[in-house]
Amino acid sequence: MFGSLSLGLVLSLLSSNVHAAAVLPRQESPAQLACAQVQTLIDGGVSFSGSPQYNYDVSHWSNASSLPATCTVEPSSAEQIQELIGIITSTRTPWAVRKTILFTVFLLSNQRFFPSMHAWILLRESKVKGAGHCNNNNMSSTQGLLISMSNFRDISLSPDKSTVKLGMGLTWIEVYTALAVDDLVVVGGRFGPVGVGGLSLSSGYSWYTNQYGFATDNVVSYDIVLPNGNFTTGVTQESNPDLFFALQGGVNNFGIVTNIELKTHPLNDVFAGVISVSGNLTAALQATANYAKKTRDTKATATSTISGNNGTTSMTIQVFHDGPDANGLFDEFLAIPGATVDVQTRTYLQYLALGDISVEPTNRATWYSAPTLSWPLELIEFIHQQVIEYSSLISTTSKSGIQVTGNIEPFLPSAYSHSPSSPSSPSSPSSPSSPSSPSSPSSPSSLGGSAWPHSSSTPFNTFNGLFMWTDPSEDSQMISLTIEYHTKVWEKAIEVGVSTRSEGGLFPPNYSQSSTPVEMIYGPNLERLHRIKASVDPADVISLTGGFKI
Repeated sequence: MFGSLSLGLVLSLLSSNVHAAAVLPRQESPAQLACAQVQTLIDGGVSFSGSPQYNYDVSHWSNASSLPATCTVEPSSAEQIQELIGIITSTRTPWAVRKTILFTVFLLSNQRFFPSMHAWILLRESKVKGAGHCNNNNMSSTQGLLISMSNFRDISLSPDKSTVKLGMGLTWIEVYTALAVDDLVVVGGRFGPVGVGGLSLSSGYSWYTNQYGFATDNVVSYDIVLPNGNFTTGVTQESNPDLFFALQGGVNNFGIVTNIELKTHPLNDVFAGVISVSGNLTAALQATANYAKKTRDTKATATSTISGNNGTTSMTIQVFHDGPDANGLFDEFLAIPGATVDVQTRTYLQYLALGDISVEPTNRATWYSAPTLSWPLELIEFIHQQVIEYSSLISTTSKSGIQVTGNIEPFLPSAYSHSPSSPSSPSSPSSPSSPSSPSSPSSPSSLGGSAWPHSSSTPFNTFNGLFMWTDPSEDSQMISLTIEYHTKVWEKAIEVGVSTRSEGGLFPPNYSQSSTPVEMIYGPNLERLHRIKASVDPADVISLTGGFKI
């Protein structure tokens, strides 16, 4: 084998090669370099794989949204975030921001009701599970440096109590509980354990949306560390109209927001609760269509969720009225034959304590959306049939498919009338076609004064459904099925005349898949957003993180 070389010479050469290989310097990745530098910056605030804090930081509401970070860091000041941006810029490491660590949540289907908030407090003081309400990996997760905002937890009410300043590490239940002392509330998440950060930077559907608009519409100011490293406080529509516009739905494209200031509103007792229906859903489907068609009360909201397991469906209806008496508004829901009803006058905190849609630690989930202007019975029945078919499909053709849902969420045109007025930009070029949709919408030149276009002239509601499974090897299959399912619903909405391929059918960021073209989300605002991003991110630091890149 070694020709005429002596055995001693061969062994000597082999030994030399082994020694040479052993002393070669190990090539560190940009993320490893960044994490080493961060360790010297934030003493004790950096965590690595295997530590409880690391596991807590990287976990999400759905494991399909999680990625194994090289390290996680929990800064406690804007100055530390500025330092982190400098390290990211110099090392060019992939990164992400985790706005909130969420607490253990409850199964909505269990309808667990706690007469006071003491149950929440006790659960928070016991062992809790980190989870993030994010639909896609690489948005609040990364294989590089993960920045957790869990130390930004201040709640500061203005002297006249008209606004409240919130740290981006808070959950909505913490905000609601603090404000209830002063009989105040803000437009925030419909489930208490959802984080302030992600929801308030995307769109922000709320139980109060018909009355006061989306969460983004209620933001008064932002504090933000820009990608260029500058810390800018008090970004308002008056002080910095471009940046304020961009942050209203622009998610993570313009820097790391540390605090937001929201308008406050009076807190009332509410007439609200949960109605559960199994077996024949005909009456529940009809009641949902009738409610969506007839209701014009801006203080009311109702959502109907169809759940399918192996082809068998049930329905959960949540009703909410901002006031102690709904004056018969929900009577058709309350009269559904065989329904289990827990609807009464209660405090808002008691209503929130009814629960959340939760997944087990091993489960994975994803969702998408489809635009519709209204909810005719034909469309609702079609959605029900799709839930039956797709829940049967994943039960029989996949190894780990669990559940498919369809959420019918009627919102009034009034919900879309609160977007701040702002100069509009010229229309962007026509949107390219997307394989995930019948075609990409192209919109009028102006749909309101925020990055995410929404207007009462085109009040597109959002249908969204969820797929749930357990096996990571089936992630791609389930995401593809989710897109296919929503595409069919969109096509049906177009067929019955309540949606469109070309005008204003834009998708909210927090209900969109990562493959959604940004043209479908930001439409006519995209050109202006491009200009704003270029002005605050000359080193293109945002390209190193995930999400809907502008």
